[in-house]
Amino acid sequence: KMQTGVPVLPVVYSDEHKCLN
Repeated sequence: KMQTGVPVLPVVYSDEHKCLN
């Protein structure tokens, strides 16, 4: 359950980083 949210976190973080840039 939580494990599924862990891998999704890094993916969203990368997307947000690009938007911030």
